[in-house]
Amino acid sequence: MRRAPPKLKRTAIEHLVWVGGCDGFGLTRRELLWQVGLWLPPEAERGGDVGGRRQLELALNHPHEGLRFGGLAAAERLLAEYDVLGFAASGHPLSLLRGALPRGVVQSDALPRLEHDAPVEVAGLVVARQRPETAKGFVFVLLEDEGGMTNVIVRPDVYERYRAAIRGEPLLWVRGTLAKDDGTVNVLAEVAKGRSCRGDRRLRIPHSTLRIRLSKVHAPRGAGVEGLGLTFSLDQREVFRCHSAKSRRSPGAASGASKRPFRT
Repeated sequence: MRRAPPKLKRTAIEHLVWVGGCDGFGLTRRELLWQVGLWLPPEAERGGDVGGRRQLELALNHPHEGLRFGGLAAAERLLAEYDVLGFAASGHPLSLLRGALPRGVVQSDALPRLEHDAPVEVAGLVVARQRPETAKGFVFVLLEDEGGMTNVIVRPDVYERYRAAIRGEPLLWVRGTLAKDDGTVNVLAEVAKGRSCRGDRRLRIPHSTLRIRLSKVHAPRGAGVEGLGLTFSLDQREVFRCHSAKSRRSPGAASGASKRPFRT
């Protein structure tokens, strides 16, 4: 950090740290962000005053050089990657909730190994919802988990019972029957519910907070620990919505998906 050229954009370095590009230095990401603030101050402090005078750097010992900061939690790493990259490089969002799901939930890549007509439970982020006019009220939902995609078919009567969850929840848990036909695997839904983060202390994510707030890090010298500005307001639902929205915009995310708006 001490050899960083003056013209190097501080924001670019911070983004690189947030997504793990500097993990090889042997410091935690919070410690690296602290070092960025020490050795690369904001641009407004680099060019001197209006009269053109510049203040020389003094080789002073900083009393806070020995400070140590803990690493980012898995949820914090994932949220930081979404904020910088627009996607999660370190894992799938559902991995944060896998331990909180019922034990019987099957991952998508394990479905082909099950027998036809077997009872099954699946869960995933809602990537696409379709209710074609020609489908006689049937709804088709595409769920995504760490293993891939799961096609869920919802009968009209099941949809009427669980309309709110199917239409509005970013993460669905579905119980139903496995249907296999000529290599195609579908889940015929009987129950569909949203899976919130309420009551799961392992996630430490407030259910009522619906946004992620990732403050920019400005830690000028002498600002103390508070200068890090590491403020996270974590919300799993916001990550799920962000992930689902980006999946819908990606080419081929839902092959053959209709562009017609979802009908109620």
